[in-house]
Amino acid sequence: MATDRITIDPTVMGGKPCIRGMRVTVGMIVGMLAEGHSAAEILGLYPYLEAEDIAQAFSYAASAPKSVKSTSKGREASDRHEPVAYMDDSVRAGELGSRPLERGW
Repeated sequence: MATDRITIDPTVMGGKPCIRGMRVTVGMIVGMLAEGHSAAEILGLYPYLEAEDIAQAFSYAASAPKSVKSTSKGREASDRHEPVAYMDDSVRAGELGSRPLERGW
């Protein structure tokens, strides 16, 4: 299948594969499909997309290196950021103990 609707531009979404130069990444679309959203639901949420955009995003992701494939949360792997719960880096998530949560902002 052709992937002429998939664009990669360093000035748009950090150079991630996007749909027709828009700020909608292949990873977002594939992630939504992986979560169980139908193409019709995605088109309802993003009315400026077309069915062919979704088909090409899926085709591109299937043939692309793992670095552009999405997670089940609809974000690309490089987009994930773990929340910082403590200002003290020696405490990791899961080692919360009895210390109160400190917000570092």
